[in-house]
Parts: sequence; C-alpha cells; structure tokens
Amino acid sequence: MRARGQSVVEYGLVIVGLVIIIGAGIDLGLMVTTRQNVSVATGEAARQAAYGANPIEIIGAAKQAATGSLASPSGLAVAVTYVDGPNTYTYCSGFQSATDPVKPPGCLSGDVSVSISPGATVTVTLWEETYEIVTPMMRQWAHLSGDDLCQQADKPCYMRLTASETVRYPGPAPTQ
Repeated sequence: MRARGQSVVEYGLVIVGLVIIIGAGIDLGLMVTTRQNVSVATGEAARQAAYGANPIEIIGAAKQAATGSLASPSGLAVAVTYVDGPNTYTYCSGFQSATDPVKPPGCLSGDVSVSISPGATVTVTLWEETYEIVTPMMRQWAHLSGDDLCQQADKPCYMRLTASETVRYPGPAPTQ
C-alpha cells in the first residue's frame, strides 16, 4: 500500500515538471517565431529604405509586414536613422513614452521628406513590445536578463524583441 502512495506522489511530481517544461518550450517557440516576424518586417522596411522611400513609407512597410503575424503592428516601435556624411537624422514612431530607454535621442516625427545622397546609410530598427511571456519559467529568465518590461508576481510580463538592419542608399533609379 505504501508503494502505491509513493508511486502516486512521484507521478504527480513528474507530471508537474513535464507540464512546466512543455509550457516553457511552447512559450520559447512562440517567442522565437515572433522574433523572426520582427526580423522579416525589419528586412522589408530596410528594402524600402534602400529604394529611397521616405520615413513614413518605411515605417508603414514595417507595420504592414508585421500584420497577420505574431508580432503586433500596434506594438512595433520603429526608428529609421539616416547617416549622410557628417549629418545624422533619426525618425521614430510607436514609442510608448518620451522617456523610453530604447528610444534613440533626438528623434524626429511627423510627415517629413528626406533628401539623402547616394552612398548614405539607412538603419532601420524595430522593437516589438507587446510579446507577453506566459510561463513562470520564461518570466523568471526574462526578469534575470534585465528586461525592464518584466514585472514580478502575477502582473503581465512583456519582452522586448529587437531587430535592426542597415542598408546603403545607392541613389535614385536611372530613368529610361
């Protein structure tokens, strides 16, 4: 009779451990998939930048590329930085507050036109800020990694997923 009781306790411990590990694996898989979607959206935005699109079009391309994926377009923060010789211009969209620690300094916003010369570099950086971590094991890992969006106890835990890509603007397309 005692052996049966011990078996039930051991079974319970093993099942709890397996559920936690499987849940963390699913959470990690969803996080990697979302990170990949952010990377794809960054690539599409960088492609638009290489064609000479203005910052509003680049930001729109990033948000459209994220539509229909696990990365939420409403949770995307985008920074487009132009380096043209000694001049640097950064255009930002989607940051939650002016004091956001990842927001680049000197961000410009609004409908702006950009005039850059061939050979200038354009860096597009995306931050997905609405990915919520579900399992306690992954929450603890995110909190230890120093992510400032992760809180303790039963409060939501969001992880910031980032991707960046730099392209060189070759100049306007030749006309025929």
